[in-house]
Amino acid sequence: MSHQAEWRPVDGAAGGWQEFSGSPEVLLSAGHAVEHVRDGAIKAAEAGSADVVRDLAEGFGLSAAIAVGPQRGDPNWDEDSPYVQALWARSPGLLVDLHLMRPRGVDVCLGLGPVQGSVDDVWPIFAAALVSSEFTVSLNWPFSAGPRTVTGKTQLIGRRALQIEINYELLDERKQPLVLALGAACQVFVPGRGLA
Repeated sequence: MSHQAEWRPVDGAAGGWQEFSGSPEVLLSAGHAVEHVRDGAIKAAEAGSADVVRDLAEGFGLSAAIAVGPQRGDPNWDEDSPYVQALWARSPGLLVDLHLMRPRGVDVCLGLGPVQGSVDDVWPIFAAALVSSEFTVSLNWPFSAGPRTVTGKTQLIGRRALQIEINYELLDERKQPLVLALGAACQVFVPGRGLA
C-alpha cells in the first residue's frame, strides 16, 4: 500500500519538524532524527529513525512527525516542547515514538511508559507482529519510556503512547521486514484496516 501525500515543514521555537498527514488514529514520531541538545549536552542523531517513520507513513498511510535540524533543545524531552505540543494538537489515537538504540542483545525494545495499563491492548500486537517476523523483543528493557519522554508525557495526559527502540544494526539488512511488521501492527488501530 503506498500513499501519496506531501511532507509539510513546521518551524518551532527550538527547532523544526516535518509533518505527514495520514490516518489520524496512529501518529508516528521520530523526534531524535537529528542532532539535538539535552540539558546542555549535544546528543547524536538517530538518523535512521526518520527513514523508518517515513517508510511507515508513506507506505501505510499513517500520520507522522520527524524532527529536522538544527535543534536547540530536545524535542522529545524538554518541558513544554513545541514538538510534543504539536503532536498532541493532532489528537492521535495512538502515538508511536520510534528511536534507535545501540546493540544491546535484543532487536526491539517496547517501552510501555509510566501508565503501562494504557497500552495493555497495544504492546501485545506490536510484540506479536515483530516476533512473527523473527525479531527479538523486550519490554521496558533497556528503555521503559519514563515520564519525561514524549511517550511518558503523552500517557500522563490520558492518551495512549508506545515507545519503540530499534537496534540500529537492523536497518542494514532487515529494514524492510521491520517496516512491514511495524506497519502491520499499526494497521490494527486504523478503522477499516485492522481490528480497531
